[in-house]
Amino acid sequence: MTSPASRRTATRTPWLAPVHEDSAVRDGIHLPEGHWADHWTGRAHEGRQTIDGYRALLDTLPLFGRAGAVVPMFPEGATDWKQGKDAGRLDLDIHPEGRSSFTVHEDDGRTRAHEAGASATQRVDVSAPEARRSGTVDVTVGALKGGRTWARPRCARAA
Repeated sequence: MTSPASRRTATRTPWLAPVHEDSAVRDGIHLPEGHWADHWTGRAHEGRQTIDGYRALLDTLPLFGRAGAVVPMFPEGATDWKQGKDAGRLDLDIHPEGRSSFTVHEDDGRTRAHEAGASATQRVDVSAPEARRSGTVDVTVGALKGGRTWARPRCARAA
């Protein structure tokens, strides 16, 4: 059993740096405490620092994943909700470090039926070495609960 402080959830892990001007170089990107990975390059960054000189055009906004994050994504090439739904799968970007988990929640995307329980959930557990250690990363996708889902989670990338 892990302590609450060591559990990480995806809902509070992605970090998108705000953009205030049209520029290819970003300054003043503050990363909160923790270990972070650049979503686009996989480069590791320590938290509690400010990054200057970050090169990012408007189509690659500064986006970082906290170590331990499980980030659900529509498959590459899906540009809107309908294409993502029609793809029939959900990719997972995983930033492995320690133990973490994420529960995929899905409803029909059109009605408020989820308020009455019409939804499905599926838990994803990740077990990985602690920071800066090599070793095996285990990803377990749990049983589907609550009905049929349109998306089958799969590990698309471990940064």
